[in-house]
Amino acid sequence: MRSVRIPVVLGLVFALGLGAALASAEDVGTPTEQVQSCLGKVRLRGQTFATGSAEIVADAKPVLDLIATAIQKNCVGKKITIEGHTDVRGSDAYNQRLSEERAAAVKTYLVAQGVPADELETVGYGETRPLSHTHDALNRRVTFVVDGTPARPVQ
Repeated sequence: MRSVRIPVVLGLVFALGLGAALASAEDVGTPTEQVQSCLGKVRLRGQTFATGSAEIVADAKPVLDLIATAIQKNCVGKKITIEGHTDVRGSDAYNQRLSEERAAAVKTYLVAQGVPADELETVGYGETRPLSHTHDALNRRVTFVVDGTPARPVQ
């Protein structure tokens, strides 16, 4: 599987899929028009959740809305895994639970925006997959992985 890792900085950059289709968060619709394929990895970073909570902050919702639109237009029938990650603050058990709750909160939000629930899976990795050992902010993230596998049998 070919995978693309593209950072999503809340309010600045959004991309989904191959072809490096990038646009500012204000250009709603532009990324979905440019995406050639629904395959890859998109990473949300920044303050997506309230501290120590799975509550999605208001500033993150426009980006999640953009992602919901892109999924609905470009990833119909594809399995998407929502990965939750945390930094090292707190116990391993606490971070594992928090990462699972955050991934589930994003799924709930996307389903409320019209993304079919059966196309979304969630997994929490806690602090086990850090991007950085020196910057906690890089490790607090949600990642969307689209692997091209059908979410349900093709009829």
